[in-house]
Amino acid sequence: MREHRSLTPVGERADQSIIVQSTSAPVLRGQMPGGFDYVCGCCGQSVLVENTIDGEIYDIAFSCANCGGLSTAPQRPPSQPLPKNLSVLPQGAYKTAQPDEIPAGAVLVSEKNARQYQTEIGTLSRGGQIIRYEDVLYEIIADVKMLLGDSYTEIACREKHWRVIGSPSGYSRHPLMDLIDRVRQMADSMADANVNTTTLNTSSLAQLSIVRRLYQRFKDNPSWETIRKQAKAPHTFTHDVLTLAFVEHLHQGGNGINILNALDGRGADIVGTTGSDRFIYIEVKTPQTLQSAGRSATQDEANKVVKDAFHKAQSTDGGQLSPNHAGLLVLGAWHLTDTSIFRLNRAIICEFGKHRKFRQHIAGVALIHFNQQHQITRLAGRPSGLLGVTPPLELDLKIFTVVKLTSNPHYTGNFHIGDS
Repeated sequence: MREHRSLTPVGERADQSIIVQSTSAPVLRGQMPGGFDYVCGCCGQSVLVENTIDGEIYDIAFSCANCGGLSTAPQRPPSQPLPKNLSVLPQGAYKTAQPDEIPAGAVLVSEKNARQYQTEIGTLSRGGQIIRYEDVLYEIIADVKMLLGDSYTEIACREKHWRVIGSPSGYSRHPLMDLIDRVRQMADSMADANVNTTTLNTSSLAQLSIVRRLYQRFKDNPSWETIRKQAKAPHTFTHDVLTLAFVEHLHQGGNGINILNALDGRGADIVGTTGSDRFIYIEVKTPQTLQSAGRSATQDEANKVVKDAFHKAQSTDGGQLSPNHAGLLVLGAWHLTDTSIFRLNRAIICEFGKHRKFRQHIAGVALIHFNQQHQITRLAGRPSGLLGVTPPLELDLKIFTVVKLTSNPHYTGNFHIGDS
């Protein structure tokens, strides 16, 4: 006999998705083995869902034919991703006379829950950006400051403090402050008729634009407060930006994906799903060796980066990429040269060959970085009404997220990531 679990009694809400039981038969039936039954949370008598599993139904309310009571399935946990094979029940009440089959691996959620997930994961911003006046650059800086709030205030105060009394030994300037200074200098230069356009720092502008885009997209995610507070630490700032970029990339590829709240080093950074019973945990590493712009890693450096990343991810019991579930390791940088990519790929293949017995649950290693293309032209003049007569610059900036996945030839899992 299957285990019986009670649904949670609830009152009626205007935004509910409700299935009305009209006979004594269950209204839903799952296909996965080893399931349990959901019974009415009010009378405890009627079986409303037969043979379901954890994670198969979220936020669906059921009206019992026996007592008329209303009870609901669990809410989706914060940061829980939803897979591509998703069934969404619109708001309203729907009668059923016989059990509907839940396809194996599918997840059934309410319309409200599906919308909430979409809010968490954000919407994708596509295409390039045309920048005609320096005001746009100042707006990018202001937006990043506003999104970070008191975290930015603390970063700026700390920098001012070290400028006054002198920085301690080993002090490293926060990369965000460097980006903001360079973009501000670029904005100041854009109205200068004599500026040499080849000296404009479009790389810093591209990076700060990425930061703004990702922060705006994920500001409603349950992990946002953690990300915002952790931005105060230079290395964590870079790590979290690249983590958000990888989530965005996978979501664009049609994967069920979300950020875990454990962006504190004790657990994986990202969780992906292709169904109610299939999950992959993803750990992102941003080694300092890879953060030097324009410099290629030596083969020895690439070997050490890959070896250390596996070690720090702890791909053993209790680690971030535990063998209890499928895993993926990600190495991220603002930009990687073709030579660095080649050497890192060689190191990854070698590392998988050395430890095949202990890495069979790792689907592969992904490299993520950004490329940008830009074109700068001098326009005929400013529109009437604006001060000055200096012909403005027009900057056509396109930014690309580049991901290269090296698969583990010894991988034994059944989770496969879709790529965009």
